[in-house]
Amino acid sequence: MKKVTAVFVLMLMMVFGSFGNVFAAEKGIPELDLTQKQLAEIKQGKMQTELIKKQWETRKGSKYYGDLKVSEDVSIQAGYYSRPGMFLVTLDTASSSSSAWAGGHAGLVYNDYFAIESFGNKGDKNGVNLWPNDWDTRYEHMELRSTNDTTIDEDKQAAEKAYLYIGKPYNYNFFYIDQDDSFYCSQLVWYVFNDLFNINLNDGGAVWPVD
Repeated sequence: MKKVTAVFVLMLMMVFGSFGNVFAAEKGIPELDLTQKQLAEIKQGKMQTELIKKQWETRKGSKYYGDLKVSEDVSIQAGYYSRPGMFLVTLDTASSSSSAWAGGHAGLVYNDYFAIESFGNKGDKNGVNLWPNDWDTRYEHMELRSTNDTTIDEDKQAAEKAYLYIGKPYNYNFFYIDQDDSFYCSQLVWYVFNDLFNINLNDGGAVWPVD
């Protein structure tokens, strides 16, 4: 009887141990499933993020680039000007609490009032949702950018495509990027431009905001 009980307990430990690994991954702690190459990339991503973050912290406030698609005179675009399809990047915060995350956050402008963003640490609002387009006050340091190889109409297409993914869950597997079942913040920005226009905003592997 003791032998049977011991075997049963061992089986339970094995089963719950397996669930524990899955649960950890779902909570954004997928280190056990990562290869040495991926771990090295995370380390590199963290170093690069910290380097750029320190550079940003030497200046006051946010960086707004002039929009050459609207006007050749970049000085006209003073202040926080945004339009659909421009994307936002900050290194002040993290999109997930996972130690596998390199840091930072990214989003896509939907209109004057909303940005499309994906968070992994917002409880019931985890995943892709509309958030206020208030990055100029929400974060101390951020940049507003646009691609060189798209038109204003194409940028709007990117915003509309991202809008279709509202409600998709957060993607805690940061290296699982070429799919549209789930998204983390910078993956969503990368995905819409890559899928629509074959514009790759990633330097390889996971898509960190610093990319």
